[in-house]
Amino acid sequence: MHAGLFDIGNGTCSQPMTRPSQLDVLRDIARIVSWRSTCSRAQVGAVIHDARGVIVSTGYNGAPTGLPHCDHTIIDEPCRMAVHAEQNAILWAARRGVALEGLHLVCTLAPCYDCAKSIIQVGLTKVVYLQTYRSLDGLSLLESAGIETCEGDTECE
Repeated sequence: MHAGLFDIGNGTCSQPMTRPSQLDVLRDIARIVSWRSTCSRAQVGAVIHDARGVIVSTGYNGAPTGLPHCDHTIIDEPCRMAVHAEQNAILWAARRGVALEGLHLVCTLAPCYDCAKSIIQVGLTKVVYLQTYRSLDGLSLLESAGIETCEGDTECE
C-alpha cells in the first residue's frame, strides 16, 4: 500500500503531504476489497472505474451468494466453487443496470481466460493487475482483443 495511507500522524504540518496517485488509491482499494474474499485458497479483489477514477463496481472472489464459503484442504487445486473477483464486479454492476463499456479494471491478480472473455464482452478497455496469474492465456486474449493491460505497481498511462 501507499506509504502513510493509513497513518494519521501527529496532526502537525512539519512534513509535506504526499498525495498518492489515483492509480495508487485504486490499487489499494482492490487490495482492501480482496480482504472480503470467502475463498480460503486465494484472496483477489477487483475495482471497475471510469477514466477519472470514479468507482462504479467492486468484487472479490468467493462462493456464490448464500452458499457456504470455500474451504480448501489442498491449496494446489483450483477452486471450482468461487466466482472470480472480476466476474463478481461485472455481475454486481449488471444486477444494478450499470453499463461498463469503456471503463477500466484494477485487480490484484491478472484475469484468467474466462474472466478475460467477460471483460471483453462487457466492453472494458483497460486492465491493471498487480500479480500475474498462473496462466497468461487471459492476458493474451485481452491483448488480442485490443484491451490495454498493465502489470504490477508501475505507473500506467
